[in-house]
Amino acid sequence: MIRRYYRVLRLLFLGLRLGLFHHLAHKDGLSSWQRHLWLRLDRLFCCHRQKVWDDLPLRLWRLGPGFVKIGQILASRPDLIGHALCQRLTSLHDNLPALSPRQFQDMISDLSSGTGQEYPFRCVHSHPLASGSVAVVYAAIDTNGHHVVIKRLRPSIRRQLLFDLSVIQTCCRIGQRWLPVMRRLGWNDVLASLTPLILKETDLRIEAANLARFHLTHQNDHTSTAPLVDWQNSTAHTLVMTRLDGVRIDAISRLRQIGHCPQTLANQLAALFFKDIFVHGCFHADPHPGNIHVAPDGRMILFDFGVIGWLDAADRRQILAIMAAIMGRRIDALIALHRKAGLIPNDLSPADLKALTAAIDAALAQPHLTSRVKALTLAMEQFDIQFTPAWPMLHKTILTLEGICHQLDPDTDIFSLFSAEMTRLLGSALPFFPLFVEMDHWSDEIMVEMLRDLGKNEYLSA
Repeated sequence: MIRRYYRVLRLLFLGLRLGLFHHLAHKDGLSSWQRHLWLRLDRLFCCHRQKVWDDLPLRLWRLGPGFVKIGQILASRPDLIGHALCQRLTSLHDNLPALSPRQFQDMISDLSSGTGQEYPFRCVHSHPLASGSVAVVYAAIDTNGHHVVIKRLRPSIRRQLLFDLSVIQTCCRIGQRWLPVMRRLGWNDVLASLTPLILKETDLRIEAANLARFHLTHQNDHTSTAPLVDWQNSTAHTLVMTRLDGVRIDAISRLRQIGHCPQTLANQLAALFFKDIFVHGCFHADPHPGNIHVAPDGRMILFDFGVIGWLDAADRRQILAIMAAIMGRRIDALIALHRKAGLIPNDLSPADLKALTAAIDAALAQPHLTSRVKALTLAMEQFDIQFTPAWPMLHKTILTLEGICHQLDPDTDIFSLFSAEMTRLLGSALPFFPLFVEMDHWSDEIMVEMLRDLGKNEYLSA
């Protein structure tokens, strides 16, 4: 407990050095003396503030790997924190300190003793290809002369991540009282979904299985690829894979030099994830730029399958219907869908229902789908109504994906790209989609078969 609150104090001190008091001074509704008090307190911590911002990635690393994860999420959201800070935080994706010489030697020893085989590599390069918060990746050549990569978990990473998560949850409970923006960002939902994900991400056997599933569902897909697993030399702490080279998705000038159009890449990336989410029901849930590269032939290379999102048929149907209702500004269908899912109480008073309808109507009047969803989330928070339970992880994934697409093309709206894919998938059935979901179980089954047939030509026959 003492260690946890010491870490909270360290994080609070970092926030004060970055200008937390200055931010509080500009909150709406403050009196002149309150604003003056916050500004005076801010002067106590403003010394060398620019240097603190410049060193922010290193400071987050010193706080712990869980704080690096939060920084990675923010690094994909220039619309929230600005392009300059996003650029500064990009080093958190794959440019953190590597394993120490002793930890590297421990990895070399485990490569033979962990599998019970003779040492399977001709050489292992000591300088890492990528160094993330959870694992470090090294290049190697196996005894057959094949170029491979070795992914090694950091020591005690699971324990550190779980501890950091408890600290972050404590900080969020404090911060949401003073910073309304944290409530709007939906950190409660994101943090609630992180614990089971951490347990999966720190067992590389799970990532190996996720990679196998990706290759099974994408065996006829020529727009994306991922490394192949060397099962014989992989363990829970070490994953050996084929080496795939490409250019990071956020290295836009480099992508232009080799002939790729950023806007086309944004469309391709959105189509890939829409297909994985709503056709396969299995999607990469940590799509930060360090995990997405572009191959010379234009294919998307996905790395780091430690975190995978799953959506069963009912969840996919529910979320698709919600998106269709938002696109079509169908207030009645949107309320019916959430009521059917038990997310809107049946005993809601007529006055509250009228106010909810008005709030949803105002949210759906926003010009872009992204702004509609954000406004809709705020409207539902006023009445303590949440989206479908499958939404938190999907929402985090879409937000990160939106940040990448926005970097590729500032005019990109991820929901507009998704809607184009949805229209292509559902065809003429799109206007009636919310109505189908409102019907009974028997008609739902017919609808699922119809959607499966509609999707075959587009996705399943390639």
